[in-house]
Amino acid sequence: MYRIPTVLGAQEILDKAFKKAEKIPYKGRMEDSVSRINSFSDTIYSTLNRYVRRFPSFDRIHPFYREIIDIAVGVDRLKRALSNVQWASEKARDIAKEEKSRINEKNHGDVRKKVYGRISSVVKKIDNDLGVLRDAREVIKSLPELREDAITIVLAGHPNVGKSSIIRALSSAEPEIASYPFTTKEIIVGHRIEDRTYQFIDTPGLLERDPEKRNEIERNAIAALKYATDILVFLIDPSETCGYPVKEQEKLMKRIFGEFKGPSIVIETKSDIIKRNTENIKVSAVTGEGLEELMERIREISDTLRTPERS
Repeated sequence: MYRIPTVLGAQEILDKAFKKAEKIPYKGRMEDSVSRINSFSDTIYSTLNRYVRRFPSFDRIHPFYREIIDIAVGVDRLKRALSNVQWASEKARDIAKEEKSRINEKNHGDVRKKVYGRISSVVKKIDNDLGVLRDAREVIKSLPELREDAITIVLAGHPNVGKSSIIRALSSAEPEIASYPFTTKEIIVGHRIEDRTYQFIDTPGLLERDPEKRNEIERNAIAALKYATDILVFLIDPSETCGYPVKEQEKLMKRIFGEFKGPSIVIETKSDIIKRNTENIKVSAVTGEGLEELMERIREISDTLRTPERS
């Protein structure tokens, strides 16, 4: 999704720059010092600048990503860190240019050492900022790939009601499984490509919890999901083999629908085991019953939605 290079610590970056500079032959001449200064400062500049360029623009990324990054790291904190790293990269280049303007055959050794010292001081000042970038990189690496041009269907319900099975049955390929960066909980994303693209999201451990039992992180994660959701599908397991009574499942459904104001669908899973006399769509991931009916309902709702524009 976003190919951010491994973010090194301040001392690691300096060691890398020193190592490259020292590979340049040095015979005591001014041009040798200039070459080493250029190598050292260029390595610092290019390394730091590459970090900044590879991070996504937070004004353009999917709001879901922005919210998750904000929960885990803090977008404002990350922006400050990127700004500081950008400053350091440019400062390294400016220091080298400034000191080289004073260099001559007599002082080039001292100037070279001064450049090393001044740039090293600058890089060490941003060590904490580099740590923020490193943490953010790990968060971004863990995020599932969401397509902004797709209709997004979020599946909700208690554990073991069949959410992941339904996603696998509806997806055109094997769903992607990733973890939220701030919990041990996983998020499953499947895609189905027809005349338009549909993406299905299962968020175990988040939507099935009663609101009053959620911690701050879970509440924020659910807020983030609101940015991704076009259609909410709530699953009820009438067989109760999931371990939860139907009344408890329906109670959660009412609470979830109170939080999500957009279009929604209620389906009853495991129709190969039991069917109730209700108007809800009856679905079985085992036999395939009801899957096309569910997709047709999703298509009907999708036709009433605007093409997603979340960038």
